[in-house]
Amino acid sequence: MARISEDRRRSLLLNAATAGRPVEITYLCAKDGDEVEVRTIEIHEMWASLDGHWCIRAYCRLRGEMRTFRLDRIVSHRTRRLTWTGPTPCVSPMFSLFGRPTRTAYDREETYRASGMLAGARERINRSSVLDFLTRAHGAGQLVEISYDSEEHGTADRHLLEIRDIRKAARGNGRIITVRPADGDAFVLRLADITAARVPVRGDLTDAA
Repeated sequence: MARISEDRRRSLLLNAATAGRPVEITYLCAKDGDEVEVRTIEIHEMWASLDGHWCIRAYCRLRGEMRTFRLDRIVSHRTRRLTWTGPTPCVSPMFSLFGRPTRTAYDREETYRASGMLAGARERINRSSVLDFLTRAHGAGQLVEISYDSEEHGTADRHLLEIRDIRKAARGNGRIITVRPADGDAFVLRLADITAARVPVRGDLTDAA
């Protein structure tokens, strides 16, 4: 049987996580691929790292603790109809496992934004793709139309900006983008504040949103 693509496996693993199903994986533990283990995991999070690898944070039944796995090292997998035994993923008060509303959610006066695993995965994917897009645009010296929602600078829709610098934030894993408009002074945006970005001329770069 041919090995499925990484995109297809990622989609299947997300479906299993959404259904709250543990997954049995055949995993290459060593970097050189010599050591192979079969493990049953309960997926909590999935994100794209800055070096281009997809990472999975899951409860490993073999080790009895949370572990991080790389998607490209999973040789095969199958979804198991087993009871979830590990810790419950961290979600907002209104949402239960993987963002499904709890029975008491509708009795609350407040409202909460879905922050289950899938919402977190989408947010990480978006930030990773935008960061990659801005890094390439910066390296090519191209102006970028950026939309952002910042407490300090307000909300902007498609401002044409020159990227002056991209650096890691002093705290956490966020990124700080220094930009300058054609008719103004340079200012700083957080990567998390950027909602969309595109190069306004036809070229090698594509939109990021």
